[in-house]
Amino acid sequence: MTYVAGITPGRRNAANTTVETLALLRQRNPETVWTGTPGVDKNVVWATPVPLATVVATARATGCTVNDVLLTAVAGMLMTYLAERDERLDEVAWLLPVSLQPFGQGLPDALGNHFALVNFRMPLDIDDPAERVREIHRRTMRIKNSQETLITFGVQRAIAQSPQAMSVALTNLFANLTVGVLTNVPGPRGPVALAGTPVDAILGWAPSSGDQPMTICIYSYAGQVYLSLGVDATLIPDADRMTDLLEEEVDRLHRELVGTH
Repeated sequence: MTYVAGITPGRRNAANTTVETLALLRQRNPETVWTGTPGVDKNVVWATPVPLATVVATARATGCTVNDVLLTAVAGMLMTYLAERDERLDEVAWLLPVSLQPFGQGLPDALGNHFALVNFRMPLDIDDPAERVREIHRRTMRIKNSQETLITFGVQRAIAQSPQAMSVALTNLFANLTVGVLTNVPGPRGPVALAGTPVDAILGWAPSSGDQPMTICIYSYAGQVYLSLGVDATLIPDADRMTDLLEEEVDRLHRELVGTH
C-alpha cells in the first residue's frame, strides 16, 4: 500500500481519499479467536509504563513517528497472540480517533471532543519489524494525505442526527467492520497536580460499540507512555497475556531497530 505516484499533491489527496473510502465500503471483519457476541463483563488491563525516550529513539532510527512505532508494537502483539492460538490474519481494522482541532500550548476557549473516526487497516502479515513499521508509516501517511476524516465526520454527524433505532443500527454496522477503537492521546509533557495532589500516572480506556472485542488506549504523560486495554471478558479471557506481549514488542522494536538504521 503506497501513495498514488506521478500526480500532483491535490490529486493525490483525492486519489487517497477514494482508495480509503472504497476500502472501507468493501471491508469485512475476519473471524478469529476473539470473534463473537460480547457479554456484559469487561476487563481492563495495562502494561508497565514505557519511557517515551525509548519510543522516540526507535522512531528516529526508522524515520517514522512515535505513533507509527506504537502501532507497530500493537501489530506485533496481535500477531504473536494469534500465533500462540494457531491463528493468523493478513490484517485487522481499527477505528482511530483523529482530532479535528490543532494542538495548542494552552487550553482552547471551549472544551469538548472534536474528532472523527478513521478506518485503519493494520498489517499482521509482516514478520520483519523494520518492514512492518515502514508499511504502517505508509498507511498512516496515506490517511493523513486524504480527506477521509472529513468524510467520516460527516457520516458520524448524519448518524447522530438520525432516529435512535437507526442511529444505533448504523453505529453497530460500522463498528462491526473493525476489531475496536485504538486511540493515541498526547498528554501533558510534565507532571501536573489535581487539587494540589501530584498525578503519578494517567490511564484511559476507549469505548466499544457493536461486537467489538477490545479497545486500546495509548497515553503519554510526563515522559512515560501508558498502554491500556479494555476487553470483553468472554471473548478475550487472557488480556494479561496481551499486555505482556505488548511490553515485549516495544522492547524488541527498540532492541532490533535502534542502531541498525
